[in-house]
Amino acid sequence: TNLQHRYVKQWSEITSSPDAKLRTYHCFKKTYSVENYILCLGFSKRALFARLRLSSHRLEIELGRHRKPKINKEDRKCKDCSLDCVGDEFHAIMICPKYSVVRSKVFLALNSYTNFATLTSMEQFNLIMSYNEGDTEVLKTIFPLVESIMC
Repeated sequence: TNLQHRYVKQWSEITSSPDAKLRTYHCFKKTYSVENYILCLGFSKRALFARLRLSSHRLEIELGRHRKPKINKEDRKCKDCSLDCVGDEFHAIMICPKYSVVRSKVFLALNSYTNFATLTSMEQFNLIMSYNEGDTEVLKTIFPLVESIMC
């Protein structure tokens, strides 16, 4: 038990650092526990969803940290649109016009399962990234958006 408490404390400290690679992960992952998508989705879908959640993707926010010289976070602009926004997970899921068609379908479907339309955009983003209520159909509804961003 003591070892588990120390690990959870260390996990929390690592993910809560504002400069951490897991900056987005910390927005929606507040407790150390098994996520529902791990139990409900098949391997390939689970892997794509995990990669998006853990910033293991090809969005500019991640690519810019590997360039030489390293690009400042605020300068890692989305190359898929002309909105002059940082190309991070929030932008891809909630804003980027490239994903507008699939996003509107997913958002419409989510309205039938949850009170999605009444949430703020950050709450909507957090729900998409961490849906953990046990309803496999909601996870299946979210997945086309995840897949379009990751593939």
